[in-house]
Amino acid sequence: MNKGNKTEVINCLAEDFSKYNCFYIVDTTGISVNKIRFLQRDCRDNKIVLKVSKNTLIRKAMKQVKYSEEIIKTFSENALKNMSMVMFVNENAGLPAKAIKKFNTLNSENNIVLKCAYIMGECYVGNECLDSLSRLKSKNEVIAEIIIGLKGGISKIVSGLLNRLEKNV
Repeated sequence: MNKGNKTEVINCLAEDFSKYNCFYIVDTTGISVNKIRFLQRDCRDNKIVLKVSKNTLIRKAMKQVKYSEEIIKTFSENALKNMSMVMFVNENAGLPAKAIKKFNTLNSENNIVLKCAYIMGECYVGNECLDSLSRLKSKNEVIAEIIIGLKGGISKIVSGLLNRLEKNV
């Protein structure tokens, strides 16, 4: 890869780091291309963008986007080693974790390993975070739960007020 190609990859990655507020870096060492295609299909269906790149190019793209030195250091020490694939998502930060778990369940011999995740300003390091990340709810799910909670509370208040009005009449 010549310098021009590397610059193009760095700029493309930097654009994705800027555009998406959540990303996961995973290790895909030992996983065949055919199995990766299954993951790509699943991710495409869930609006997760996958990028495979060299670790040094990922690091340079992160610096270009101006992540803090602490975040870049965390990723450099924990994630930017071996084979790396970056999974970008905006709407539901838990979707990549769910896709990884689904892939690992269907493919017992070689598993995708979560190296590090960046979700709305927070870093999550290691595969042990996968279960908790997979339980993250989307913004729409949280809003729906709040509305349901408010609706139940409002119903009780209205019912209580109607009961008081009936007693006073």
